[in-house]
Amino acid sequence: METILNSAYSDNHERNLVDIFLPDSPNGLGLFCIHGGGWGGGNKEQWHSVAQHFCDLGYCAASTNYRLSGHAHHPAQIDDVRQAYAFFQAELKSRNIEVARTAAMGSSAGGHLAAMLGTDSENAPQAVVCYCPVTSVCGDLLQIGTLKEAYL
Repeated sequence: METILNSAYSDNHERNLVDIFLPDSPNGLGLFCIHGGGWGGGNKEQWHSVAQHFCDLGYCAASTNYRLSGHAHHPAQIDDVRQAYAFFQAELKSRNIEVARTAAMGSSAGGHLAAMLGTDSENAPQAVVCYCPVTSVCGDLLQIGTLKEAYL
C-alpha cells in the first residue's frame, strides 16, 4: 500500500487536504471518505482505518478534510468536498489507475456531504453510503445553536 498524506486539493484554506491510499493491486473500485463533526469539528484521520482496510482489499481510497463552520459557512463544505473528490480522481488518472466505480462514504455531517456529493450533476460517485447522516437542516433543527451557526 502506498499512502499519500496531506495532499492540498485547493489553496482556499489550510484544511483543504486529502489523504490517499493506493493498493498494490487495484481492483477498479474506489472509496472516498468524509468525516463528520457537525460541520464544526472532526478530521480526515477519523476515516483512516476504514480507508486502509478497503485499500487492503484493493480499493483506491481517500479521506478528506474540508473547511469547518468556524472558517466558512455553507456551501463552502460541499464545495471543498467536490474539489477533493475531483482531486482524488485526477490523482488516480495521473498514475494510470483506472477506477470504474467509486462510493462516497461519510458519517453525520460527512454523511450529509456524501449525499450532497451524490447529487452532483457533473461528477457524482456511483454510490453513496451515509452513516447516521444529517438529512434535514430546516425547521426546529436550525434553532439548535451550534447547528445554526454551522450551517447558516
